[in-house]
Amino acid sequence: MKLSGRVPGPDGRSFMQIHLEMEQVPGANGEETRLRMHVSADFSALTALPPPRSDERALAPARRWVNHGLSSAPVQKVLAPLADKTFSTWIQVRSSTAPLDGGSRALVPGGIERLGLQLPDDGVPLHAWSHDSGDSHAQMAVINLDAKQLPPLLRRLLGSRFQLGGTIVNVVEPKRGD
Repeated sequence: MKLSGRVPGPDGRSFMQIHLEMEQVPGANGEETRLRMHVSADFSALTALPPPRSDERALAPARRWVNHGLSSAPVQKVLAPLADKTFSTWIQVRSSTAPLDGGSRALVPGGIERLGLQLPDDGVPLHAWSHDSGDSHAQMAVINLDAKQLPPLLRRLLGSRFQLGGTIVNVVEPKRGD
């Protein structure tokens, strides 16, 4: 299953874009479920308001209310510093009931090592990193759970071979030329 959508700003440009993919892959010894999502936001689409229209009353009441709220001085003051940045979030989650040699660690994307990050082998299911570089900021969280780390009731519901691996990456960086 794949879904994509966008949330337009008052001037029609995309304020937010969302892409979602999900698939279930049956196997001989279990099933794997994969979920990927990317969300990006461009706040400049909320600061570049179109001029008032002569047919403003013809707009849907909700749209009039949104345009009025976005054009208020306090809201524009909050949005202004965000307008020259891009905001992106990537989420990837994989779960499996098939036996894996590496356990839930095998479900975490391999690109983490290319970033110079090592997933410690300490049995802790959640790890997080953060990095600032001038005007850019990045955060990443990695989760890897095996059935033995789940509460007993959840372990019974999901099965003793359940494993989950996932990453969440958030990036804020200066906007590049279009």
